[in-house]
Formats: sequence, C-alpha cells, structure tokens
Amino acid sequence: YCLHQQRIGDTIILGGGGTGVEDNISQLANACGDKARQTAVIGVEFAGDFPKFPDKALSYLEDVCYISCRSKNQAEMVGDVLQRDDVYFNYDNAFALENISNPSVIDGERVLGYNARQLTSVWTGDRFEPHPEVGRTSPYEKHLEQAYIQVLKRALNAYQSKGWKIVHLPFAIEDSLYAKTYLRSQTDTFLPYSSDIRDITGHVAKCNKIISTRYHSLILAIKCQIPVVPILYAKKCTDLINDLGVDESYGIKRYDLVNKVNICVDKILENKG
Repeated sequence: YCLHQQRIGDTIILGGGGTGVEDNISQLANACGDKARQTAVIGVEFAGDFPKFPDKALSYLEDVCYISCRSKNQAEMVGDVLQRDDVYFNYDNAFALENISNPSVIDGERVLGYNARQLTSVWTGDRFEPHPEVGRTSPYEKHLEQAYIQVLKRALNAYQSKGWKIVHLPFAIEDSLYAKTYLRSQTDTFLPYSSDIRDITGHVAKCNKIISTRYHSLILAIKCQIPVVPILYAKKCTDLINDLGVDESYGIKRYDLVNKVNICVDKILENKG
C-alpha cells in the first residue's frame, strides 16, 4: 500500500489480495512502467470496476510477465479485459498451510467461533459510522449493517442458550472493535488480534463450528476442516465456494441478511457445515 516507500529492484512481485485497487496499480504503472516484463502480479484481487481502470494501468497489466487471480471468475474477467489468455487462477496461498486437525471434537466443550466485521460502516477512531456512500447504488444496503448485527445476535444467543461457548475470531484489529461494540453480551471470549497466522489458525482449529465473514476466516475454517456457515459479504467469498464446487445457497448472501432475517438465523442454527 505504500509503494512510494518501497525500494524497487530489477524484479517486482506484487502479491496479496487487497493490493489490486485502482490507485495501487496506477502508482505501480507510473513508477515502474518500464519494468512490466520483469513484474509478476500474484493472487491479487482487482477491486472496483476493473474495465474502467485508467488506460495506463490497463496497458501496464497487459505487459506484465505473469498474472494470477484468486478466483476462476476474476481470472476470466481480467483475461477478457486485457485480451490475455495467460491470466491464471490459483487458490489463495492460505490453502498451502500445513494440514491441521480439529482437536476440539474430542473434548467436552462445544465452541462456536465467529468472525464479525463492519460491512457498510467505517471506524472513525472512536466509533463506527455509516460510510457516506452507503445506499447510493443499492438502497437495501442502508439496512444491511443493522440486519447483519441482528442475525448474529439472534444466532449467538441461541447457541449460548444451548450451552455453547462463543468465541470471537478477529482477522483485523477493527474486527475486535466491531464485535466488542455490537456483540459483547453474546460473546464469552474475545481473542486478541494477531498478525501471526499460526495464532489465528490454532484458534480456528479449536472450534467445533465457525460462522465466517472475512474471506480468510472462511478459508481457515475449510483448511482446518471445521463445519462453517459463510456469510458471503463480498464476491470473493461467493467465488471461493463456487470454485470449490459448493452451491451459493450454502452461504448467507448480503441481500438475504436484510430481506430474509429469520431464514438466515435458521440457516446458521441448522447448517452442519
């Protein structure tokens, strides 16, 4: 994200899902356009309206040595826009982690892990507030955040009433702030955020069931072989389960959070993963 601070050598590797926003690609094209043939773009999520990226950014991507995306759908779209037949699909590298068993299935405590994150709000430094653009293109999104919180509250309350221990699994610092703001009474343990993948993977592996929101909370649940109910807050989550051969109806879609609250709660309670 701080390309202006990077020391650029003869070979460039741009990796990581969130680096594919328009501004980052434009910066790289402007600063390193002459090194396109020595550049690899690996596992990047091209966010926004990719076909409308600036011409210079698209021209740069046409010339880079290697491009791969984390979903088949996006690899096809990027290939079509750039008129390249060598845009590759590879699963996120979190799938390359060592196999981890689920030790919690043999002990007596039932643990429900969940990951919550803001959907249409932003952290201002002391509270979450609606994003100023919310609802401009999709009116239902004005109600999305509260519906999402309501679904989680009802589902977590139901699990608590059945004796489950509820643990929040943060994948970003803001996740912890969000869960503590809206879901404090529904949560028994708030795990601290750690950037060490071994920490969060170990916590996921100790759960009996997961409610995932963030992309990597879904991946780690799958990797750790934990039954998971995915909230498909972003297209990348939907693309992932499609690439794995799972029907979209298995997860909970954004639109359904607003229009089918009871069905969403029932799906979380009934889905065995």
